[in-house]
Amino acid sequence: MHFAKGMLPPVKAFWSLTLYNSSRFFYDNPLNKYTASPRDKLVFNSDGSLDIYVQHASPGQGKEANWLPSPAAPFTMMLRLYWPKETPPSILDGTWQPPPVRPVQ
Repeated sequence: MHFAKGMLPPVKAFWSLTLYNSSRFFYDNPLNKYTASPRDKLVFNSDGSLDIYVQHASPGQGKEANWLPSPAAPFTMMLRLYWPKETPPSILDGTWQPPPVRPVQ
C-alpha cells in the first residue's frame, strides 16, 4: 500500500492498518505484529511517501519496519481512522480516499 507524500490518512488521533485471518483473529506471525500505524517506527521513502508491505514473506531486512505479515491464505485487511478530520481532505465527505492495494511485481 503506497501513500504519496502528504497523503496519509487525515486524522486528529491516529490510523492503523490491521490484518485478520479467515477466522477474524489476528494472524500469528514471526514479528508478533498485527498492525501498521504511525505508532510504529515506520520508514518513509526519500521522497516523503510511505510504503506498507502486506505479504506473507519478508520483503527483506531493510523493509521489515514497514512489513505487515499476512497469512498465505485469505485474510481481511482494515484501514482504521481514529477521530477523522471533519474538513477537507476528509474520509467523511469523500475528499480523501485510501490508496488502492496493489501487488508488487
